[in-house]
Amino acid sequence: MIRDITADDIPWIASLCQRRYGFAEYDVGGGLIALGEAMRSPNAVAWRNAHGFLVGNIQIRIWAPKHRSLHILALCVEEGHHWDAVELLRASVAWAGRQGCDQWWLSGSESEHRIGPLAKRVGARLSAVYVIDLAKEAT
Repeated sequence: MIRDITADDIPWIASLCQRRYGFAEYDVGGGLIALGEAMRSPNAVAWRNAHGFLVGNIQIRIWAPKHRSLHILALCVEEGHHWDAVELLRASVAWAGRQGCDQWWLSGSESEHRIGPLAKRVGARLSAVYVIDLAKEAT
């Protein structure tokens, strides 16, 4: 069963992220700030099921306000529970459609976990994205 994340879920979410991503790689403060914003925003999802959670945000381009994309910001499930990830992803695809989104994005740039099979399972195709990290360019 998928439901909204509540404040009572935050300790479990932080613990799960630390177990799955390691203490050195997981920014607890940044993660909790993003989660808190998603929990309050009508243009975001912050959901969990028995073994994982998903956070996503609708992005709107100011020059094309009818073009809306749901970007999955975080997907984390307990080890061995990849079907819980698929359940969350499928629900997010359906929600994005109901919100008038014309694109759905999932990227795994900050994780060594293979998301390709999960993305393909929900019907996503690989699309190249080029990025300039301006914070690193300035140093």
